[in-house]
Amino acid sequence: RHWNELKKAESDAAYKPYQKRYDLTELLTLDQWDIVTMQQASPLSYQSNSYQPWFSNIYSHVRRHAPQAEIVIQMTWSYRADHSLFTKGDVKDQNDMFERLSNAYSEVAREYNCRIIPTGLAVQRARAEQPVKFKLHHTQADLAALMYPKLPPEPDGSFIKGYSWKKEKDDAWKLTSDLIHLNRRGEYLQACVWFAMLFGKRTSEISFVPSGLAEDDAQFLRESAQCAVDNFKQVASGK
Repeated sequence: RHWNELKKAESDAAYKPYQKRYDLTELLTLDQWDIVTMQQASPLSYQSNSYQPWFSNIYSHVRRHAPQAEIVIQMTWSYRADHSLFTKGDVKDQNDMFERLSNAYSEVAREYNCRIIPTGLAVQRARAEQPVKFKLHHTQADLAALMYPKLPPEPDGSFIKGYSWKKEKDDAWKLTSDLIHLNRRGEYLQACVWFAMLFGKRTSEISFVPSGLAEDDAQFLRESAQCAVDNFKQVASGK
């Protein structure tokens, strides 16, 4: 998608796909960036054959227009355990998705000498080590019976968003799900990983805790982030 947006912008100077103000080249030259991060779209992240030629194309474009920047790859994470991907047969479960995306990211990082931000590893380790494990408190029948604005109860131990209501064009309310993107716990864990990885500092220096997050949970997440950064074996030296 990003490569196609770039090619379209190159053929049409008025086309600005980002914030309706910029194309990719303009973003890369907007400042003297120290770091440019790249990642695969999560629905394709576990499919190693989906990375090329797009990674190579965009990598070369970043190198040409931001030669001073280090290109760093963020490892994304596996989906919530109740995501439909795990019932379709292509991916067995969270662990299978994580192993496959981890291998795919490592493969491309090794080839292009890029360091990896191990967000996906941090999420996977925290899932396994947290004191309260993931647990749903609803069934599919419960979801079908819900009426706006009532939502299903939040599951225990989740790092991923859940359900919300969306107004359709006919003004009817539809229950929608996001079992892919990080929730507040996940975002805090991710931010701690980026802090430790990119600044080379200990997450114990972080004092900020977002509202709605208990202090003991925040401490666990900071420690999980640091552990992931400390124990992740980089396959490349970077820059």
